[in-house]
Amino acid sequence: MGGTVADAVSDALVSVGVETVFTVPGAHIDDLCLSIERHPGLRLVVCRTESGSGMMAIAHARTRPGTIACCLSIPGPGLLDLGTALMTARAVGVPLLCIAGGVPNGREGLGLLHETPQVFTAASGAVSEAHRLMPTDDILAVVGRLANATLMPPNTPALLEVPVDVAGAMTVPMAGAVFDAPRRGVGGARGLAIDAANSLLNGAARPLVIAGGGARNAAGAVCELAERLDAPLVATVNGRCPTVEDSPRLLPVPALRVLWDHCDVVVAVGTRLAAVFGSDKHGTVRPSLVRVDADPRRTEDLQQVTVGLTGRAELLIPELAPDEPVRRCSTWSPGGLADLRSRCMLALATADPHAGYTAALHEALAADAVIALDSTQMSYHAMYALPVASGRLTLSAGQQGVMGSALPLALGAKLAQPDRQVVCVTGDGGLVAGLGELATMVKERLGVVVVVFNDNAYSEVVLASRHSAAVTYSRLVNPDFVAIAAAFGITATRVRSPEELGPILARFCQRNEPALIEVELDHCPSLSGIFEVGDYHGSADEH
Repeated sequence: MGGTVADAVSDALVSVGVETVFTVPGAHIDDLCLSIERHPGLRLVVCRTESGSGMMAIAHARTRPGTIACCLSIPGPGLLDLGTALMTARAVGVPLLCIAGGVPNGREGLGLLHETPQVFTAASGAVSEAHRLMPTDDILAVVGRLANATLMPPNTPALLEVPVDVAGAMTVPMAGAVFDAPRRGVGGARGLAIDAANSLLNGAARPLVIAGGGARNAAGAVCELAERLDAPLVATVNGRCPTVEDSPRLLPVPALRVLWDHCDVVVAVGTRLAAVFGSDKHGTVRPSLVRVDADPRRTEDLQQVTVGLTGRAELLIPELAPDEPVRRCSTWSPGGLADLRSRCMLALATADPHAGYTAALHEALAADAVIALDSTQMSYHAMYALPVASGRLTLSAGQQGVMGSALPLALGAKLAQPDRQVVCVTGDGGLVAGLGELATMVKERLGVVVVVFNDNAYSEVVLASRHSAAVTYSRLVNPDFVAIAAAFGITATRVRSPEELGPILARFCQRNEPALIEVELDHCPSLSGIFEVGDYHGSADEH
């Protein structure tokens, strides 16, 4: 005997690897919420904003490999608010299955409650596939197809719309196909493309390897490639991970712009190269570019790419510059690279006051801590300089740069990894943007420590603006964050220096209870100085 369509959807979610569903409840998804809440294989987490629910889902899946992020939303305004998370999931390469309620079948276009034009379609690029569920659909097959769509590189979200009348309807179980995760193939990147890439690498005098967020699953192979090529290695902010950080060939992110101007062939793995293509500080002569990426939009851009390899990095990288009897030897100067590395490290270590606060985080946090970083100057320094080789994991919204993302990311991570220390580093603007999720933190009893840097301004706007008036229109009127935290029942305090922050942060993390630390700043200076590291100098004679 069958249950409701909502029950069948819940069963299907479990079958594809979903463990937790994040939502803001509403009338259009009432039957789905009830079914998920009752299902023994699922956990329903109620959030305060749809965008927050999506960010929590992303972090939950990121910290529990093998699971699919899943969020549930009302249609119209709820789904539109979730759009930020949909784009973030694609930016950071996390598979996300979004379920949205819908107006009743046959009543579309009447302007009913929450009805808006469907903007999240496969044609728009926002989702890989969208499906409006019908009562006669094989629900397991539909959900399985959507799960496969978002699991396939480049992990574009998939959308399932369940009309409100369909969710509560009875259904007869169908013998749907058993879910089979997509095979980890390499797409069309074989043969001539591999040969062309190796031809470039064989003739390279100064190769450079860049690892982005899409290279995390291939970190070991990327490090081995740098060894085979006798090449320096740079990891982008999203590409930093313990394996890459432990490579002796790694140079800090500030070295990227310098090395780009001196190399002749670049192997870019799973990165948008935003630091390069978004900058006007490079020479007119560009190196040859071998781009390895799951997204064909990047590998097939003939204006930027010399050879594009579309597919999974862990399968493609071993085919590049395969081992030969004679080890390759580049013309990079070991002394020149060491000198550049030292200058980059010095620039990061002397950035004041950023470096002091990053050091405080490093000293206070466990070796396997999870740190969610918002769009704020203090977080940016930690993205570049906080040591992660010990096993730490940093979370952010990637190139989407979503202000206010750190708190829900931290909550999602803590739900997935309750025994790990989880810290949220945000600014005053970011915390106010997602302030309601403090209630979620308390309700779910999540021992996350929120560190909020408060300078009463959108300092990022001031520092990036070309107009002096930005100082005026970027000023903020903030609440008393310590008092607000106390009103939620959260332990909170206020500090004014790195020396004060470190011990208190360590103590709060040990308690594993909701906590907030406000760091008062008089002003927040620019981090641009960390990129002023001079040029590369070296002689190949050192070899």
